[in-house]
Amino acid sequence: MQEAVEATQPTYELGPGRTFIIPEKAYEVFKDQITHGVEGLCITIRDPEELRRRWGFRETPIIKLSHEKGSERYISPTNLPLLFVTIKSFVESSKNSIVLLDNVEHLIIENADVVPEREVLDFVYEIELLSRGTRMVLAELPKFVHLKITSEINEIKELIFNLGPLSAYLFKVFSDAMLSGLDSATRVDVIRDVNESIESGTIFEKGEPMRAESSAAACDPDMAQPRKIVALKICSGIVLNRREFFIAIRRLGRIIKKCDPKFDLAASVRDLMNSFGRSPLEISLIPGTTYVIEEEKPSKSLEIFGELVNHGMDGLCLSRYNPELLSERYGIPAGTVIWLTQKSESEYRSVDPTNFPRLSSILSHFLQKANYPVILLEGLGYLITQSNYETVLRFIQSQRDDVALKSAIFLVHIDPLSLDTKELHRLESEMEPLEVKAGV
Repeated sequence: MQEAVEATQPTYELGPGRTFIIPEKAYEVFKDQITHGVEGLCITIRDPEELRRRWGFRETPIIKLSHEKGSERYISPTNLPLLFVTIKSFVESSKNSIVLLDNVEHLIIENADVVPEREVLDFVYEIELLSRGTRMVLAELPKFVHLKITSEINEIKELIFNLGPLSAYLFKVFSDAMLSGLDSATRVDVIRDVNESIESGTIFEKGEPMRAESSAAACDPDMAQPRKIVALKICSGIVLNRREFFIAIRRLGRIIKKCDPKFDLAASVRDLMNSFGRSPLEISLIPGTTYVIEEEKPSKSLEIFGELVNHGMDGLCLSRYNPELLSERYGIPAGTVIWLTQKSESEYRSVDPTNFPRLSSILSHFLQKANYPVILLEGLGYLITQSNYETVLRFIQSQRDDVALKSAIFLVHIDPLSLDTKELHRLESEMEPLEVKAGV
């Protein structure tokens, strides 16, 4: 069902495959799109007939989030599976579409203490995946969004880390999975230690002591007895970005490991990592660290980088290989690659391998603007042959410091056969070894 198309140019440009936060003008932008050839679906907490009168929607389907029954125009805000299927069916049936969802905050409020937090997280994550096939407009208030709202229309990614209490929900779900394999006595000991760390501000990177939300355990008059502690006291107001989230998960894992030496962090959250589109490598790679990957050919290095970038990290690859080849063979977006070549006429971004000031400037600029950065230096041997070993070593040392300050991940590929033993050891001393199987 499509509105009559106006013979004018649209006022707003919304690229497909993206999600937008539009606090004030969501309906205005939505109308602008559906009257210029885009098929629309409106999911709202407002009265559908009032919206039709005000905005002139005639053909566009409007579904109200309401507990009212007896009409296909209503979907209960707690019936997330039906809501998801409705949006999915629309997106898959349209080649050029827009979905207005007004709003996620209402859905979270309605579902609090009604459906499991995991179900809310699944819904939001699946909606974000659906947005790749449409234009997704969220009419959220700025206070609900953990990004700086800088304009009328703001693109948003990583909804779970940027909307309301969802990152706290995610931490609860992951922590439950990590604790689930412990025996009851060990679980009580871990929960006690973790709660003490939460209260002292040493679990979450923001480092502020937190006042936990009320829980059955907190209200238990026998709480002074350690064996009565049954749950982590996680404040629903905690906001974690992606990097902070994984730092907290690793800290929780270390506490569990102290109480249960057999605990395997990666195994305990493997299914969740897959469910929410995260690379298992995010558990093992620590922000602010420079890693060396030793292999004759850089196949493992490129596979690791490609996996991290394709799972949402901001990537920059300095490589001797043609970006088109890396895209075809490893799925690495060509736009993330800087080609180390002296052919300045290349159609791809490139840099002369002898121009270390330029290399440093490129990396510095990337680290300044990236939210969750990973860098791969694949052409180290080539840099050495084009200049000299000492210059490259100083370059690595300088970049290692910048990486630490920006909490980035720096991967450096080395062919161990290309250097003598002394040179190899000097480089190795500047970095942490990374031993990960290709394709992990």
